[in-house]
Amino acid sequence: MPNMEKTIVVRLEKTHKTNLGMHVDGLSLAVCLVEGRGLVAEWNAAFPSCAVEPGDRVVSVNGAQHPELVMEQLAAESVLQLVVAKQGALAAALAPQAQYSVQLRREESDTFGLEVNPDTAEVVQVLDDGRAAVWNAWHPFRALAVGDRIVEINGVHVGRHRLLETELDVDLVVLRGSGAAFGTFGVSFARVDEKLGFGLNKAMEVERMEGGGVAQLWNAANPINKLRLGDRILQANRKTGAAAMLGEMKSAGAKAGGAALGLVVARAERRFDAENQRFFSLKECQAEWPKDSQKRWGAMSSVQPEAAGPAGAAGATGSTFILELRHEGQGPGFDLDARKIAKVHDGGVLAAWNRQRPAQAAMVGDQVLEVNGFAGQKALEELKKSKTVRLTLLRQNAMSTFGVTFQRQAKEKLGFKTNEQLELARVEAEGLVPAWNAGNRLHQLHLGDRILQVGEVASAAEIFQRLQKAPELELVLARCPRRLDASGAVLTFRECQAAFGADAAARWAAMGPVPEAPAPPPKAPAPKEPAQFLRNTGNDDRPMLANESFYRSLADVRPSPGGGLRRGNAPALPAPPAPPAEAKPRSSFSCPCCNHLFHVFVEDGAYHTQPVSGALAGVRLQPQRDWVFKAFGRVFGATLSKRGKEDLVIDPGSLVLQSLKDAGAVAKWNQQQPAAAVVVGDLVLEVNSKPAHQALQELQAPEPDLQLLLARPLGGATFAVEPQAPELPWPVQGDKVVQVNQCVGLESMRKEIEKSKQLTIIVMRRR
Repeated sequence: MPNMEKTIVVRLEKTHKTNLGMHVDGLSLAVCLVEGRGLVAEWNAAFPSCAVEPGDRVVSVNGAQHPELVMEQLAAESVLQLVVAKQGALAAALAPQAQYSVQLRREESDTFGLEVNPDTAEVVQVLDDGRAAVWNAWHPFRALAVGDRIVEINGVHVGRHRLLETELDVDLVVLRGSGAAFGTFGVSFARVDEKLGFGLNKAMEVERMEGGGVAQLWNAANPINKLRLGDRILQANRKTGAAAMLGEMKSAGAKAGGAALGLVVARAERRFDAENQRFFSLKECQAEWPKDSQKRWGAMSSVQPEAAGPAGAAGATGSTFILELRHEGQGPGFDLDARKIAKVHDGGVLAAWNRQRPAQAAMVGDQVLEVNGFAGQKALEELKKSKTVRLTLLRQNAMSTFGVTFQRQAKEKLGFKTNEQLELARVEAEGLVPAWNAGNRLHQLHLGDRILQVGEVASAAEIFQRLQKAPELELVLARCPRRLDASGAVLTFRECQAAFGADAAARWAAMGPVPEAPAPPPKAPAPKEPAQFLRNTGNDDRPMLANESFYRSLADVRPSPGGGLRRGNAPALPAPPAPPAEAKPRSSFSCPCCNHLFHVFVEDGAYHTQPVSGALAGVRLQPQRDWVFKAFGRVFGATLSKRGKEDLVIDPGSLVLQSLKDAGAVAKWNQQQPAAAVVVGDLVLEVNSKPAHQALQELQAPEPDLQLLLARPLGGATFAVEPQAPELPWPVQGDKVVQVNQCVGLESMRKEIEKSKQLTIIVMRRR
C-alpha cells in the first residue's frame, strides 16, 4: 500500500471571548500559522497526537470543501468540525499565491492608509497605523506590499480605482509585485526582553542571524515560517517606515520586562536541498557554500509563484500529484528544462499514461519536485537510471485535465477550430463537439480548452493530422477555468470576452465559481436520460432529482455505494465502501450508510478506501437512505418550536422553501441562531429525521415542533449584524439582508429599519 497522508478530525467550539488562533491560506487551505493562544493551541495541548501544525492542509470544515466556503465556516460558525490532512516536508515548498484578496473598512473622515499610483494601480506606500497597516498586522499572509497591483475593487475592474476615495468598505483583488513575489508571513514575539537575534541592512533585509535571541526561539517553534537571511521586514507593530520600524524594534527590547513585537515579512525565495533535506534562501546558500553557491542554488528544487489568470480572475492554488511510470530502458517519455516538462514524446511512456488516465495527465510546464522520493540533482539522476519512477509533480496554473473520445463517421465534421497552440478557438453549430456539448452539459468543451494529445500522439503536427483523418479520436485536454454567470451560463474568460467585449473583465470578476462536476464518461455515448443521474432512487418521484441543473448547485450528489449499519449501541465499522465515481486520490468522503469518514488512495492502478479511525461525518444521515447530499453551500439543522400553520411554505415538488412569515417560528429561530438562519431558497432534506418527500404531511400536522435538515444550494453563510455592536461581523458589497429583527418580508424589513431603534439584522454572505 502506498504511503497515505494522515488525516485527523478536529472539533472546536468558539465563544465570543476566544479566537481560533490559526491562519489558513484562502486558496490552498494550508495552515500557515498556529498562534500560541487560541482554540487550536488548546486543542493541540489536549490532543498532542492529533495536533494541527503549520503546513497541514484543511480538507473540510463542517462538510464544506470549497475554499471560499471553508473560510466562511471558519469565520462565521461557532461549532467547527475540521478534517485536516497532515503534510510532509514539501508542504513548505507549495507555490506562493500570485493573487490574494483584501477587505478594508474606514470611517467617513478617515482614509485606507494606502497610496496607489492612479495610472498603474500599484501600491506606492502603506502608511503607519493606517487601515491597510492594521489589515497587514491581522492578516500577515495576505499583507499589502509596495509594488503589489490592485486589479479589482468591489468586483469592478481596476479602471474604477477612484472607488478607494469614495467607498467606505472595499473588497480588493491584488496581484503580487516584485517586492513580495514569494509571499508574506507574520512573526510574533510575545516579549522582547533582551535581543532580537537578527541584524538588518539598509533595505530592511535580514543580513545576519545571531544566537541567543527571540528570533532563534521563534524559528525553533515555527519551522514553516522561519525568519531567514534575505527576508525583508515590511512592518513592525503597524509601523511601515524604516525609521519607525527600527524604533519599534529598539523600544520593545528597552522597556522594563520587555514588550510584544509583531513583524510582517516579505519572504525571500526558498529552495529545497535534497542532500541536506533542508530549505535555503539564496543568502543562506551563499553563507553555507561561499565558493560554490551559484551551482548549489541552481541544483536545488525551486517553486516559483503561480501565474495569475486574466485580470479579475480568481487565482488557483498550485497543486501536486503523483505519476508512476514503468519503461524498459527507452526512458520516461518526456524532456525536461529547468526541471519542468518541456516536451511529451509521441508514443512514449508518459503519453501512454496520459491516454489511460486523462484526469491525471501530465502536461508541458508541470514541474518535477521528486523522483522516487529524491529531490534536486538526485531526482534527475534517478530519472535517468531507474526503469520504474514515481514522480511528484507540481502544477502552478489553474488547469485540470480530462478525456473525451469521439467516433467519427465518414466526412463527419468535428465542429470546432483550434489555433496554433491547439486551443479551441471556435465551436461551430454542427459537428461532433456541439453534439457532445448538447448531451453532456456538465462536461462541455469550451473556448480556451487545449488539446494535449490525440491517442498517444502529443506533437502539434501529428495532432493536426489525426484531427483531420482519424475515425476514432481519443482526446486528452487541459480544461480552461470556468465561471458561473448570473444568467446561469458557464463561461471561460475567452467566451466572456466574446460575449461582453469591453465589459468582459468586470463581468468575469462578478461571476461565481462553478462546482466540480463528476468525471466524464470515457466514451461519448448518446445523451443520457435525466433519471440516470441517480441510482437506487426506486420510485422516487421528485422531479428536482432528475434535473441536471440541480447538480450545478451542489458540490456532490453521491449515490450510496451500498453496505449497511449494524444495529445496537455500538455500531461496528463496516467494510470500506467503494469510493464515489468522482472521488479523487488522496481525498476523503463520508459513507452515506454509516457516516464514517474514508480516505481514497490508488494502488496498482485501482481505487481503494481506508477508514479514518472512528471519525464521523459532519452531518449524520439516516442509514436507510439510498442517497446522500453534500451541499455546495451548507448543510445545517434547525429546530422550530410553537410553529404556526403558515410560518413556512415548502414546494412539494422541489422541496425548496418558498416563503416565510414575519414573527413566525422561523424568524424567531433565526434571531436566536443567526449562524444557522433559514432563508427562502433553502432546500429541505429531512423533516423530523425522515426524508422530506416522505414527511411533508408532518408540516400540516397539529404537532407544532419540527426538526429540519436543510441544504443551501445558493448563497453562503449567515450572520447577525447589530449597528450598536460594531465588533460583530460587518456586511460587504454583495451581501443580502434576509431578516430585520423578526421581519422577513421586503416591505416589513424596510418599515422595521425606519421605526425601530434597536436592530438585529441577519445577513447572508455572498459566495
